[in-house]
Amino acid sequence: AIDPTVKMRLKREAIRNLSMEIEQLEKGKMVHWEKDLQQEVAREMRRVRMELISLEQMMQRKAEMKDAERANVKALLSLKQLEAMKYMREVKVDSAMAAYERAMKALESSGVRVEAKAHAN
Repeated sequence: AIDPTVKMRLKREAIRNLSMEIEQLEKGKMVHWEKDLQQEVAREMRRVRMELISLEQMMQRKAEMKDAERANVKALLSLKQLEAMKYMREVKVDSAMAAYERAMKALESSGVRVEAKAHAN
């Protein structure tokens, strides 16, 4: 038979060894869990960055479309001005010429290619 004090000391030592082993396993799990979490956060950050870039590009395209729309409206108004000049009866040549030049400049500034016609003075 084994001495009870020796038996008790062996049990305490076995318990201490098991406790240390459990602690080491828990530390290992914690390190693995932290690594997984860091990887997941990095993946999510990459996804968010890509989404942000996509949104910025979309906003840029929207701004460009708005600018093009403004230019088209400006060109349309200038064309309407020129069209209305066809139906004028009595017009002072200087004021008609000034209106024509303003309309042509507005068309050019809005990006419409304009070929000027020679006018007899």
